[in-house]
Amino acid sequence: LDTLYAATEEILSMTVAALDNDDLSLAKRIEPLEQVVDEMTEAIRNGKNQPSANASAGFSVARAAVTLGRLMAEGDPATGIPPHPTRALVWYRYALYLGSAEAICCLGDAYRRGYGLPADAERAFRLFALSAEMGDEGGQFALGVCCEQGIGTSVDLHRAFLSYERAAKNG
Repeated sequence: LDTLYAATEEILSMTVAALDNDDLSLAKRIEPLEQVVDEMTEAIRNGKNQPSANASAGFSVARAAVTLGRLMAEGDPATGIPPHPTRALVWYRYALYLGSAEAICCLGDAYRRGYGLPADAERAFRLFALSAEMGDEGGQFALGVCCEQGIGTSVDLHRAFLSYERAAKNG
């Protein structure tokens, strides 16, 4: 796991540098590294040495990445951390690679609000639907809002009700 964490940290650092500096050549070097990390993560998930402990560790890392993404998205005046949407997206993307339904919901919210990337209500709706399908209560609630208000889809009050009901049962 130490190697995986170190590789991921390096990828995150490179991604932030590429985004901050609009460095296309650096961005092109990141994708092959992400594939290696994906393969390492998959090997861990598929039972190398204590699969249940590794799955639990993967969940904890994904949850931490989402939390860091939210901190970067919102900032924290108490600690002097300003909002930084680009860095928030980097953390959400990392959590997404770890299979986080919550990260999918966070990305949907970024698309809905146009926060750190162009606003796209239809893409937001699709991401909320995927997150909801994966069991994330935040995604279920956001899907309900989209269906109720016609965000990225047509108004569907029945589907909105069902989504709200699922969110209430899960959260």
